[in-house]
Amino acid sequence: MGEEQKLVIVENRPYVDDLFTVLAQASYNYLMTHVHFNDDARYREVILMQSVQGHAHEGHVAFATGHKDTKDIIRSTLKREGKRNGYMHGDVHVRYQNATIEDVIAAIGKKKENKGVTVPGIHDERQEYIDEIIRWKNIVTRYLLRKSDRPVQIYKLVNEQGSPLLDYGLFDHTMLKHPEVVLIGLAIGGLLDNHEYRRKAEAAFKIDLHQGICVPINLRSLSQQNLTLQDLARNGGELSLDELTNKGVIPKKTVDWTQNFCTGYFELKKGFGVSDDAAFLALCLMYGFEAGLGFFLADAIDTLDKSASVITYGGQDEALSKKVFGDLRTGKLGIRLKEEDVLRVIYLASVDVDVRNCYPSCSQRRFLELNKSRLSALDSHIIFYHHITDAGTSPPFLRIAVQKESNSKFYENFKNRWNKLYASGQLERYKFNQPIH
Repeated sequence: MGEEQKLVIVENRPYVDDLFTVLAQASYNYLMTHVHFNDDARYREVILMQSVQGHAHEGHVAFATGHKDTKDIIRSTLKREGKRNGYMHGDVHVRYQNATIEDVIAAIGKKKENKGVTVPGIHDERQEYIDEIIRWKNIVTRYLLRKSDRPVQIYKLVNEQGSPLLDYGLFDHTMLKHPEVVLIGLAIGGLLDNHEYRRKAEAAFKIDLHQGICVPINLRSLSQQNLTLQDLARNGGELSLDELTNKGVIPKKTVDWTQNFCTGYFELKKGFGVSDDAAFLALCLMYGFEAGLGFFLADAIDTLDKSASVITYGGQDEALSKKVFGDLRTGKLGIRLKEEDVLRVIYLASVDVDVRNCYPSCSQRRFLELNKSRLSALDSHIIFYHHITDAGTSPPFLRIAVQKESNSKFYENFKNRWNKLYASGQLERYKFNQPIH
């Protein structure tokens, strides 16, 4: 006889409450203790707040009785509410499917040692990280248009004070030979999730891609429709975007954040996603290392934009990328990008049935999170890029993304995808225009 399976109970709670506050604080404390970046600066703290929202939606980490610091408070709270039987002995996962990042921030700020943490304050910090990237882009664009002298700032990814963007030390130590190439990654990176480009990539490469859009959500109207944030994010196209717009749930415009609004995701179609890790490598190989850095900046905006002082329909990353892509498409910045360039990166990054379990996609946190050997997924990808292009050493073993897939298995799958596109003759005009051995 096998070991008896433990009863698993999912406790869905529609609104944040006192229990949520305790669990969110515990989850954040756990992350701050166990998750480290190369630069344990303020950016890490801001990003980890966002991870807690995922824990709340899924009932993970401190939102489950498997977490030693919260199992007693979960069981005692449920017991007071009259929930006994399996709740007292089973594996309980407490889910708050309407929890926003702002709810998490407010909960963290209730701890005495976090007294200065407020929603408006964190919003301003996150927006400033975004705005610094936009200002850097504007400086480079003005220079390329010959509207300014060559500013020192274009040689590094730093802000006006000389501090690295996103508090990322690599940017302070990396000299940019071709800052305009960063703009390529910034342009394509913000379009990878665009549903219109994904639809075109589906047609061009006969693939099946997940599609959706970042939207402002009126929480009061959402509740009146008896829907949750997770309902919108996983509706598979069954809900009507136009109908929800007409009912005031999703305004099709940019709005300033208030307690009644949050950034959410509306799913248009089920399908496979794309691997941000593969997109980073594809851009590095097609255009050079600086393009990969531009992609990383676009991905950072996509992350930070989920809780900022402005809620942009489609997302701030997509809005910026469309603007940069428009400039590059005309060739007026010295580089000419085409729509097919975006579609090829989407294809190289696309997950399909053959690689669904070994083509991972790192979030910002997972890109930067260090393992016990103090190596991050981003470090590994940079080493792998130089291994291909400069015959450098291959990266050491590392498990990456939430799937904990081995980097070597991922790289093997990426090689196969690259070589398949190369064999079709579609990579001849790019910087690295040969198969990967």
